[in-house]
Amino acid sequence: MIFQNVVSLLVILHVVVAQENIEEKIFEQKLDHENSSSTTTWRQRYLENRQFFKPGGPIFVYYGGPTHSPFSPTVLQTGSMTTYAKEQGANLVALESRYYGRSRPTLDLSEENLRRYLSLKQKREDYAEFVRWLKRQPDFTNSKIVGFGSGLIGSLVLDVMNTYSDGVVDIGVISSAPVEYRYEVPEYVEKMVELLNTSHPECYDSIHDTLICFERLSKGEECQGHVFKDLKNMFNLCGDIDQENALDISTLRLLSLRTIATVMSTNDPDPNASYNTEKMCRALEDNSTNLTHFERSALEVRKISSFSKQPCVEARFDKVIGALHNSSWDSPAVLSGQRQTMWLRCSQTAMIRTPVGFRMSDNGQFIVTTIEEMCNRLFNISSEQMKHNSQEVNQLHGSRRLPSKCAVFVTGSDDLFQNVSVTTQSEVGNCNRAYLIPGASFAKNTGEIKPEGMSYPPALRMSQLEIGSIIGSWLSSGNCCLPQVKEFYENPSKIFDLF
Repeated sequence: MIFQNVVSLLVILHVVVAQENIEEKIFEQKLDHENSSSTTTWRQRYLENRQFFKPGGPIFVYYGGPTHSPFSPTVLQTGSMTTYAKEQGANLVALESRYYGRSRPTLDLSEENLRRYLSLKQKREDYAEFVRWLKRQPDFTNSKIVGFGSGLIGSLVLDVMNTYSDGVVDIGVISSAPVEYRYEVPEYVEKMVELLNTSHPECYDSIHDTLICFERLSKGEECQGHVFKDLKNMFNLCGDIDQENALDISTLRLLSLRTIATVMSTNDPDPNASYNTEKMCRALEDNSTNLTHFERSALEVRKISSFSKQPCVEARFDKVIGALHNSSWDSPAVLSGQRQTMWLRCSQTAMIRTPVGFRMSDNGQFIVTTIEEMCNRLFNISSEQMKHNSQEVNQLHGSRRLPSKCAVFVTGSDDLFQNVSVTTQSEVGNCNRAYLIPGASFAKNTGEIKPEGMSYPPALRMSQLEIGSIIGSWLSSGNCCLPQVKEFYENPSKIFDLF
């Protein structure tokens, strides 16, 4: 809900929630940071855990909301950030991103509202406004701010560090975050292909054969014993897709590839994980079932899709667009964050993952065409405008600009966005740190929110210990260029000598 606030002081309301040591609070956030005369505010939710806080200690701020950067009390109760907070006597805060969860700036998510109020700049200013207010509170006037973020939220923390030099973020811990924005990112799928061919070549073959079968079936040909009409039952589709509608075929191809990519991009190497890349590929490589590559892939896509508890998979393009058009807060596309995320992709970031590595006849351009058509139908944004927007956003918020000091970059060797992230110490200079962790993928297992008690790869555990030490050194000394830290990074492989 939008409401007017003519009081100059920002008011905080708070409610104690059920989770131990966690308080849910509300911050009166400015609606439009681009309009200096506007006094309209909205209720932005945040969570706080003061369990470990000691007077004068730092504040660890986590910014969440989108699916890749979840907003949950567990963020302030488990994982590396909590461990670091215990060591440093830090207050833990999680700020929910505008237009996600219960942080609802407007009555709905109409195109007009999204166009005016949902952008990377508005999200960045939310963060800065909130942190400045936080540091004015009596308990925190001497507290330093350590910003944590993963994926595109990590990119936002980086943008804040690049934009402001007044202590909005004193130290950044940035995981698996793109440092540039592009219209297309073919390297994303190329990394998938590289990882599969290295450790699971038959898994790659199953996925490749499935994508080829989609092409052949759409042309009226048979593929691995199947015809076009079999697709509905094989993939548990909500309805028959139209063989004459190229967008229906492309949507099914996109959904199938994205389903598999999601498993790989958030892969948890813990053998006790309920599902991961290893388990997926074992199923795709299982010759004992006497199923074809195409049939195995269909079964796995169905299994992975069932995790979302949806009764079926919707691949009819017009139905997908219809669901995304619904702008009410209680619509499934809004509750899941899909409409918001699609808006940011169409109007700002693009970052289209073109699957050139799977050797298809159209070189993977079906994904570009499908995304462009979605953006045109949903928001009347043309492909030319998307390309222009992506270039402009990169100039304003990306372009591989890095802060001069006090940023820790954490990326996994198996991260699919590795090519647009920071991976080497030489990129960041002596007053920042860069970690490329063997065997880790997205921020889920590069140290931010992995629950305690789960199995950590040795390299991940060692990097977490070192990052904790660096945060402590930087906080206590105020110097991010300590000689002893620099000396360690003259031989980065030293961290892995123990195993």
